[in-house]
Amino acid sequence: MNHPIQSENESYATLLHWYVSRFVERLRKLPPERWDWQIAIPAPSAHTLASLTTESDLAQGSLYPSLSRVREVSAHIAAGLAKTAHKHGMAKEKEPEDLLAQAHATMYDPHY
Repeated sequence: MNHPIQSENESYATLLHWYVSRFVERLRKLPPERWDWQIAIPAPSAHTLASLTTESDLAQGSLYPSLSRVREVSAHIAAGLAKTAHKHGMAKEKEPEDLLAQAHATMYDPHY
C-alpha cells in the first residue's frame, strides 16, 4: 500500500486528533451528573496550542508549532486540560503541585 507523505501540519493534526479522541473516549465514561459544565468554559487545548506557536512557525506558513516540539506541546496541552478538569471538579485525584512536570513524567516514551 502506498501512503502519500503528509506535510508537517497534516502530521500534527493527525497526532492531535488521536490525542483528543482518546481524551473524549475517557470523558464518555464519566457519569451524567459530572457533565454540568458551563458552555463558557474556555478550551485550554486551543489556547495552549496558539500560545506555543512561534513567529518562526507562522513565518514558515505553519499554523501549529513545529513537529519537532510535539512532546513539549503535548505536555503543555495535557497540563492545561488537567488544570481545567481540577478547576471544575472533574479530576479524580488531588492536583499535583506542578502539572507540567506531572505531564512530562507520565508521558509515554517511545525509546527503550
